[in-house]
Parts: sequence; structure tokens; C-alpha cells
Amino acid sequence: MKVENKIRKLLDQNRDLFDQSSYDEAIGYLECGECEMAYEGLLIELVKLDGYHPEGFDFELWKSVGEACELDSNGGVFDYEIWSKFLKWGEQG
Repeated sequence: MKVENKIRKLLDQNRDLFDQSSYDEAIGYLECGECEMAYEGLLIELVKLDGYHPEGFDFELWKSVGEACELDSNGGVFDYEIWSKFLKWGEQG
């Protein structure tokens, strides 16, 4: 499955975690072929949950998609340190 499709699936499965603006922004980036920016935006929103992990949240799946987007090696565009922040957030759950 392509990274774009994985992101869309995760976005749809976790729709209730994101406000309309964040959701629309992620979809916009995906439609422009900017998968990494879409995903980074979603990670930023997750980190804002400050340790809260929704029931059934699959951290390892989200982590693998982030690795496929190369956020683990390239850093983010909006927040260069988003990957380390996301990992720390994941450890809190």
C-alpha cells in the first residue's frame, strides 16, 4: 500500500482526534502529493494531546508510516523535532 493511502486510512480511522481544520489541511497536502507534510501535521496534532492516547491507538503503525515518510531521518518541515516529540508522546501511552 502506498504511503498516501496509509495516511488516508489512518486519518479516516482516527477522524475524531482531529478538528476540521487539521483534517482539511492534511487532505489538502495529500491531494498536492505532499504526503510527508500531511503526516507531519497529523503528528503535531497528536503531540498536542499531551500524553493522551485514544483507546485502540496503534502507535507502532503510526510510527512505521512516519518512517516511510522519512520523518525519522529528515526531520519535519513545520517542526524539525516532530519525530522525537512524537516518540516521546508514544512512550507516555
